[in-house]
Amino acid sequence: MDRNLNEFENSLATALLFVDTILAGDVVSADGQYRQFADSYFSGKNLPAVYHLQEAQAIRDNRNKREPRKEFVASFLERATDDYLKAVNYLTDENLIAFSPLRFQAIQDTLQASQILLSTKIAELGLIDLAGSLALQLLDDTSYEHCFRTVYETEPMLFDVRSDLVKVEELLGALGFSSQKWGGLEQAVSGWRTAFAVIPDHLAREVRNIRRENRKLVYKNVLPHLPDFFDKKGGNRINGLQFLPVKDVWFSGSSNYYGVNHETGKETFAGNFQLNVDRLTPGSKSIYELQLLLLHEDVPGHHLDNLIRHHNFRTGYYGFEETISTMLTPAVGAAEGLGNVAPLLAYGVTHQDELPNKHLQVAYVLARLVDTMKQNACYMVRIQGMTAEEIIPELMKNHLVNKVFATGIAKGWAGDPLVAGAYAPAYALGTEISEAILSEHGVAKGIQILYGVNQNYRNNVKQLRTQFGHLLLPETTHYRKIA
Repeated sequence: MDRNLNEFENSLATALLFVDTILAGDVVSADGQYRQFADSYFSGKNLPAVYHLQEAQAIRDNRNKREPRKEFVASFLERATDDYLKAVNYLTDENLIAFSPLRFQAIQDTLQASQILLSTKIAELGLIDLAGSLALQLLDDTSYEHCFRTVYETEPMLFDVRSDLVKVEELLGALGFSSQKWGGLEQAVSGWRTAFAVIPDHLAREVRNIRRENRKLVYKNVLPHLPDFFDKKGGNRINGLQFLPVKDVWFSGSSNYYGVNHETGKETFAGNFQLNVDRLTPGSKSIYELQLLLLHEDVPGHHLDNLIRHHNFRTGYYGFEETISTMLTPAVGAAEGLGNVAPLLAYGVTHQDELPNKHLQVAYVLARLVDTMKQNACYMVRIQGMTAEEIIPELMKNHLVNKVFATGIAKGWAGDPLVAGAYAPAYALGTEISEAILSEHGVAKGIQILYGVNQNYRNNVKQLRTQFGHLLLPETTHYRKIA
């Protein structure tokens, strides 16, 4: 394969990695906390020149965890802005006229989201006066509301979680953990988690055993619906994710796909799954919740999704843009929605009530409460003006999480303007439409839609909601908005 980038590929890679660098990201890093905006680069082609600039490396070498230092960003802007503007100016309908309308729109959605991310970070760093010719590309309005609307084309919302709390209480009662017996729903959930707790000292063994069983489910219920994509060799690639326990990170789990050796361009189809063990305090997570998290991050969730993208690119079905997956854009809504319905796909069912036992059903609804917590926390801080300290007890009560988890969301997610407006909504918005598609079309057709089979682009969540939004009726969605 020719590793040189053509004009379109170079322009797109330059535009995306310019923004990623300003956000202190590193798409080549194996560490999920440095997958900031660009989340993969597995084409096997060379990285664009903007990635290799000394000023870009200086940002990566001198970042404070996930935050870039102002002086290094200023130097990078001076050196790389002209290349960025040239790239963005190339990516127009005039030059991409051969692309299908939906493929072109998916690219423009990503670029539009990147524009508000760039504008927000430049303003946050106080570098607007130094932006020079880039200033014309920057947006004046970098508010939470505008970011949310730009990325998702809908208004910020607060979700009503009462029906999910009732469902958890009903399921736990049937399992012998009634809220009356335990003195409240929070206590009953804690009792259930403690009774079936993940034991940190046994974590590696538990993960290994769960992944082995999960792969059996994928071979049985998912891969038969993807016959054109996985022969025996391809199917074996689902084993390529390395498990890595990590500490002092902002996420619960992170699936990081490499796909290729960036020095040689050789395909590896590999990646890693990082699990935040700081959140594995005694009784904080049940073995059933761990299984669902692994289904989300590994297969049939993010890892299988990336394998399919990689396969479709190498066989000429997908374009180059599908090899650079992005966070903080409409694309991540589709990815997280797929990850969240991965347990349904693995078991070959279309609804949570069809999962094979009530423990898994509890875990599934608890995971949905975590999704709504991410959005609700940001809404309460950004729209309602509450402080992190004020919302932590409410998150613990209404979303059934411990204080460590609630604090991380209230301070980390809601406190970050980009995560709050462009990432936190992805889970609920993506899962809502993914559940609706499965319910309406069934497992076989749902898999075709959600993995982007039989089309030359990958749907983002805006496109999914445009095509299938008519399925989102009050009686069919669990995500009921109250604001």
